[in-house]
This record gives sequence, C-alpha cells and structure tokens, in this order.
Amino acid sequence: MKYILFCFLLLSLGSISAQQSSKSKSKDRFRERNDGSSALRISNVGAINQVGSDYAPTFYKDGIAFVSGRNSAEQANTALYFACFDYNGEPDFPQKMPLGLDKANFNNGPVAFSKDNQTAFITVSNAKAGTDGKTRMKISFSRLEKTGWTQPELLPFNGEAFSCMHPSLSADGAWLFFSSDMPGGQGGYDLYAVERKGGGWGTPVNLGPTINTEKQEIFPFISQSGALYFSSNGHHGLGGFDNYSANHPLNNSDEVFNLGGHFNSDSDDMSFIVVPDGKSGFFTSSRAGGMGNVDIYHFEIPRGPNGADNAPD
Repeated sequence: MKYILFCFLLLSLGSISAQQSSKSKSKDRFRERNDGSSALRISNVGAINQVGSDYAPTFYKDGIAFVSGRNSAEQANTALYFACFDYNGEPDFPQKMPLGLDKANFNNGPVAFSKDNQTAFITVSNAKAGTDGKTRMKISFSRLEKTGWTQPELLPFNGEAFSCMHPSLSADGAWLFFSSDMPGGQGGYDLYAVERKGGGWGTPVNLGPTINTEKQEIFPFISQSGALYFSSNGHHGLGGFDNYSANHPLNNSDEVFNLGGHFNSDSDDMSFIVVPDGKSGFFTSSRAGGMGNVDIYHFEIPRGPNGADNAPD
C-alpha cells in the first residue's frame, strides 16, 4: 500500500492516509458485481512491468499507453510509455512516448486518446508547488500533426488552487471524465464530466453522491457501452482502493458495483479498462507477487460458465 500511495503523492494525493477506513458509504447503494467468471484469466504483464511502478493503462492504436517510473524503486519521476500488442495480444516492447512533453523533471500522465488517436488528453504537473506546498495536476491536450505531437495546451476548467487529472474521453468524444478536488465536491477527489461544445468545453458536472464519497474517487474510464469504471477508497471495499462500475453516470446513477475479488484485493487495485466487447482489459494493482511496487495486469473473460458472453459491463 505505501508504494502506491507514494505514487499518488506524485499525483497530488498527499492527503490520503494508508490507514483510512473504507467504510464510509451505506450499503443500500453498493453491491458486489457477480461476474460468474469461472473462465476468467488474470496475468501479470511481466513484459512491461519493472521494479518501480507501472500503472494507469489506456488503449492506444494496437497496444496500450501507461505511466511508469522505469526501474525506480523511489518513483522519483514518471513518464508515459507505449507497448504494442504481440501475437498473443499481450503488451510488449515498451517505448517512451513523449507526446510533445518536454518537462523531463516532472511527472506526466495518465493519458487518454480520442477514438481516432489524433488527440491526447494528458495529466501534467505544475512546474512548482503552490503556496501551500502542494503540486497541482492539470489536464492538457495535444494534437497529432504531420510533424508529431503539438506542445500540450491546458484545458480551460483547470485551476490554480485545485487539481484536475486522470482524463477519459467518451466513445463519441462528447464528454471528458476526470478526477478533481475542486471546491463544491463530496470531499477529497471526486469524479466529474465536462461536455465538449463546438470548439470549447462546458462547465464540469460532479457525478453525484452515489459515485463520489467524502474520500477519494480517481481513475475514471468510460467504456464503449457508456459504463463508468473507477477506483475508490470511500465505498465498502476489499482493500485500500478498489475497482467499481456504475451505469448511466451522467443520469444520476443509483448504484455502484464492486468488481469483486478477482479485480480487487486487500491491496490497492485501480485504473480498470475494458475493450469494447467486454471480454478483456487491464487494471493496476499493488497486490503481492508483482514485479515491482505497482504492476499492470491483463484479464480475459472468454465465455461465461453457461457459454454466454460474460463481460464486466
């Protein structure tokens, strides 16, 4: 737990304590999803995980982009990497992915991409800590042009007194989901969505008290079907951070689902992503037996116990 929490310190989550209780929500709006996953296969992606922390995978072209502190047990700096899928569908051959970022001494990522892979939304850190000693995170965007990725530009809803981070773009490109500790939330980091309007952006909307708690909600991922996956230490979880899902996140979800003991452990489990057909995906965990402090895991759900498709959605 202490390693992943240190990792989040780099993402301005310094207020989280490893001893925080996760018993902060009433169970009437929470239950564990029964995935019936007798055929579920989960494996550590050893080809890309190193002794440091590797986390926050996102789909990009024929592979995944992810955040890594390569070979750094101290997790001094993080950067974005890309690993293409091999013939077995496993990420391999990780390469650094600059995306127009030139701040080698700061932490960059996580990232999300538009469906056509021509626009990247990137979490970047401020060059200097604020007057309160905290480093703020902001969401920027970069476009892919003939000469490469443009220098990232900040989105308009960022602020100097709070962080915005962990972007995820809806399949139609109309909504950007993210985590923020901006004023007016339920407490800690909450999940928000902001609508793209023409060439600009609307006002961020808090996803409400069923999804958000007085603790931390981070790493949103909006699936092809419109289901929201996210990580939280404020619901009734199995460990520190657990992976959850909620349907209809823009329409006042009335229930959240814990993804269960395969995808959650007594350690920190987070940043769950899933392919459009729901049969495979990735998540991050600091569970025992990993390659480093925090590792990326691959899962596959080929068929359900009765032969039916068995997707987490």
